[in-house]
Amino acid sequence: MKELFDKFERIGIKEANKLKLIDTCFFISVFEHHENIKKFRKLKNKAITSFNVLELIKAERKLSHLKHGIRRFLEKMSLMN
Repeated sequence: MKELFDKFERIGIKEANKLKLIDTCFFISVFEHHENIKKFRKLKNKAITSFNVLELIKAERKLSHLKHGIRRFLEKMSLMN
């Protein structure tokens, strides 16, 4: 999953001030409740911190039931950027 996150642009704290920062638990919850994925995809100006990325990468084994959906989502998002 790390290679997918590596494709995204990294920004500083000043630029992140204008974004909606997504918490790790919220990000996982979106994929546990599939009906929220389309709404989440439409959310503008969203971002995830490098800390949350590391949390997701470390929790990847425990998220095996969500791994495929998260990977597909990240692949689509990196294509949009």
